[in-house]
Amino acid sequence: MDTRQLLTFITLAETLNYPRAAERLQYAPSTLHRHIQLLEEELGLPLFSKAGRQLLLTEEGRRLLPEAKVAYEKCRDFLSAAHGESTHSISVGGCELNTSYALRDFLQGFAAAHPEVGYSMTTSPNSDAPDLLRSGAIDLCFYYSRTIRRPKGLSFVPLYREPICCCAPAGSPLLKKKNLRFEDLAYVPVVHSHDSCYAFIDYREQMKKRGIPTGKTLLLGGMSLVAQQAQKLNALMLMPAHGLAALQADFGVLPLSMAEPLSSFWQTIVFRNADELSYREQLLIRSAVDFARRECEAHPDLYVAPPSYEPYLAELQL
Repeated sequence: MDTRQLLTFITLAETLNYPRAAERLQYAPSTLHRHIQLLEEELGLPLFSKAGRQLLLTEEGRRLLPEAKVAYEKCRDFLSAAHGESTHSISVGGCELNTSYALRDFLQGFAAAHPEVGYSMTTSPNSDAPDLLRSGAIDLCFYYSRTIRRPKGLSFVPLYREPICCCAPAGSPLLKKKNLRFEDLAYVPVVHSHDSCYAFIDYREQMKKRGIPTGKTLLLGGMSLVAQQAQKLNALMLMPAHGLAALQADFGVLPLSMAEPLSSFWQTIVFRNADELSYREQLLIRSAVDFARRECEAHPDLYVAPPSYEPYLAELQL
């Protein structure tokens, strides 16, 4: 076993997508396949499985991921120490809509402001993020919730409430219309990541409540596949308001002008035990709260702050 195999396993577990992991690591996809094959042969355990085209971690892969991260970090710390360097890393989890789109600017800004605090990303469906946190696979996660509520057995800080937007690829005739109602979306195809996503659930509930038939629905896991199929089928996509700029930059997708908005959801940061937070984890939480305050003050029409951050920060002694 070598560190390259460990890093490949960690990166593939975070992205659950071979092309995206290959792009991040600057390896050929065939190299990634070979690394995983060698690691599975050495361990005598399967680390990944597939459900259709969606790559998934096996139970063994989930169990070994925290250990792989520890082993890789120890090796990296050893090499850093040999060169007189010091690097500390946080493992952050969340769904792709959240960490790769809604929070892209915040996370990139945090990394630029605190280069001494690295972070790695584990991407999963939103509903799975708290379980990954409980298992120790990640240090903290960003999580969407319908209400301000504490995830079972975990601690959290609500950051802000933001609306979910209906979007369409550039060139869609729906983008030319103003004040669309849900009736205007009858039979329009919908492409999304997972059926457990609150945005997707809310859209289906809104249509069902009005007795409006939905179009063809595809659930494809990764956003690159979602965007490709949305373009091909001229389909709807769903995105938190904070992620619209990143979605447009990556795929040219734009929000529809809706007279009836979808519901809003709470952006929260979740962690295991306030008493066991490291300094770098506290720093990330403080930075997230500061970011949330600024966004709510700058855009009160879009983002709503909780009644007070203070009770949550007092629990953390921040």
